[in-house]
Amino acid sequence: MRFENPWLLAGMAAAAIPVIIHLINRRRARLRPFAAMEFLLLSDKRIARRLKLRQLLVLALRVLLLVAIPFALAKPYLAPDATSRVALSAPGSVVLVVDDSMSMSARGEDGRPLLEAAVAEARRLVASGGSRTSFAVVAAGAPARLLTPALTYDRTTLERALTRLTPGPRASDLPGALREAERLLASSAEARRQVVVLGDQARHAWSDVAEPWALARIPAAEVIDVRAGRPIDNLAITQVALRPALEAGPGQVQVEVSVANHGLAAAETQVTVDLAGQQVVGTARVPPAATEKVAFTLRLDPGSAGDRGTARLSGDALPDDDVWYFAADFGGQANVLVVNGSPSNVPYQDELFFLRPALQPGDEPARGIVPTFVGTSELTRRPLEAYDVVVLANVGSLTSTQRALLEGFVEAGGGLLVTGGDQLTPDSSATFGALLPFPVRDIKTVARRDDPAAAVQTLAIANVDFEHPVMAEFEHLEDASLFRSRIYSYALLDTRHREGARVLASFSGGIPALVEAPHGRGRVMMLTTTADRDWSDLCIRTSYLPLMQQLVRYLGGTLEREGRLANTVGDVVTVAVPEGTGPLVLDRPDGAEVPLGEPEAADARELPIPDVDVAGHYTVRRAGSAHGARTIAVNGPRTESDLSLADLPRVHAALERPGSAVAPPEAEAIAEATPAEDPSRTRLWPAVLVALFGLLASEAWLVVRG
Repeated sequence: MRFENPWLLAGMAAAAIPVIIHLINRRRARLRPFAAMEFLLLSDKRIARRLKLRQLLVLALRVLLLVAIPFALAKPYLAPDATSRVALSAPGSVVLVVDDSMSMSARGEDGRPLLEAAVAEARRLVASGGSRTSFAVVAAGAPARLLTPALTYDRTTLERALTRLTPGPRASDLPGALREAERLLASSAEARRQVVVLGDQARHAWSDVAEPWALARIPAAEVIDVRAGRPIDNLAITQVALRPALEAGPGQVQVEVSVANHGLAAAETQVTVDLAGQQVVGTARVPPAATEKVAFTLRLDPGSAGDRGTARLSGDALPDDDVWYFAADFGGQANVLVVNGSPSNVPYQDELFFLRPALQPGDEPARGIVPTFVGTSELTRRPLEAYDVVVLANVGSLTSTQRALLEGFVEAGGGLLVTGGDQLTPDSSATFGALLPFPVRDIKTVARRDDPAAAVQTLAIANVDFEHPVMAEFEHLEDASLFRSRIYSYALLDTRHREGARVLASFSGGIPALVEAPHGRGRVMMLTTTADRDWSDLCIRTSYLPLMQQLVRYLGGTLEREGRLANTVGDVVTVAVPEGTGPLVLDRPDGAEVPLGEPEAADARELPIPDVDVAGHYTVRRAGSAHGARTIAVNGPRTESDLSLADLPRVHAALERPGSAVAPPEAEAIAEATPAEDPSRTRLWPAVLVALFGLLASEAWLVVRG
């Protein structure tokens, strides 16, 4: 039972007034012996009992009378339950809002998708409608869309619209669907206007419905839960993280799969990862309402790029979130020019003795890095536009020509890494200018390598900004050797304010170890110790290789493109333009081939991908060639994975609350019309008013008889 004016029920407190009066009148008077009265009372006790009974009846009638008045004014009525069937035989206009988001592909107790049950119920409602009942069908999967031209009496049109409802990897857009339903009903001339919402009524679908209506006079609304309130437990892959596992060796990558349990009990599932022809299997045990991560290590060939990967669970009620597509694309290739500022004929004394194998371990270069090693005299002979990064390893000074070339290179978007050494002195700052993040103020030596007390005098890397893409790699390592390295000497920087400059790592006492500053469209970084063993033992630590590779990838712009694994259906997705010439083609997961033509700008580096509406792998390539093809992965929205039921009484209360938003212009007609009466309601207050007059008559009769 519900009330149109529930606040009037407070008037029922007046029912206590006759009770209080009755209790006051019951106070016993002082007894005075009176022989004649005692004789009369003793003569007929039945008269006294009838009098007492009549008084109690009058009291009860007066209490009911005072209760019935505010009860009737509150206008009570009976409304059907959330799962009851809606009667639509009376003339009117009805909008069927059918949720076709990803969660509706979950299977119910009968083994069929919930969307099939919703469509079947929608067909029943259309069939139950009278000849003067018009219908429209609105799909509530994002973006909300009208599947019929408008409100229509044509059952064939309605059947075609219902047939078009198929589950897909869409998020829910109930607010947009309700707005569309309201717009349709605003154009109806019928007195009865109604909205019926059919779906799984999951909590996530209703979480954004704060103001369902934009009108003060709202249409009648009904919510049908096609799963009849039954809980559905669900496991889902919510993320896949992919990173080079440099600590495990060259070519090794780590795939970390996050599995969420949206059920009420602990669950166990098998996790399978397929990547570049390799398959690994693990097990995830996930507590209720928790997320667990399962990690796998695989090897990829150094020359491979854009390898397609898939992570899968063993399967449950909602299969669409049991698979996650990803691409092992580590951002492409970074061409690096390494300038040796202190060469030596003695190999272990050469400045690049350790840096060279870090960027080119073994016979092949590191994945995604193509280094070229030169001396300082060759810097002006190289076309810098062919490189993404320039590394100045202990380069003490720059000529005006070299400085101009490097400034133009960085301003155009290139990356520059400067490492310290005995050649880089305070006098060098004048020749480098803005190519140094901060000027060199002095060279400090805290200990000598042959000093027995060096172990307690040296500095160590103590503070790191793990939010930076370069340093984030070391947050995953429990005992990174980066923090155990010993620093004997360093370049002391003048860290006065430079806009955009930041310290990424510092030695003990807050002394800058790694700094960065923007320069035009590019970036400049500086390591204040050496890349060899002259000033530290960092180069013989296992963290040296991943640190130098991360620095080069970051400056080359490839690190930030790594692992773009979280593209979602409906997102605006861009991809790097493949190399080569000729028209571009998009290969979709559904097998369709879409011509893209050429980018609008001749120098465009990225290309937007249209119609990302299917989960899977997309490939952008040049027509007739697979060389340089770009692969991106797209997944369904994981907001749909939590199938917890919404608080339906609150949903009903929200749908019955007048709106406070500004009504659209096309809705003015319904705002001025007489509000339609909901045929599903059973009004009780007229019967209460009739009973009220009966109570008045009964009370008067008893008083007169008394």
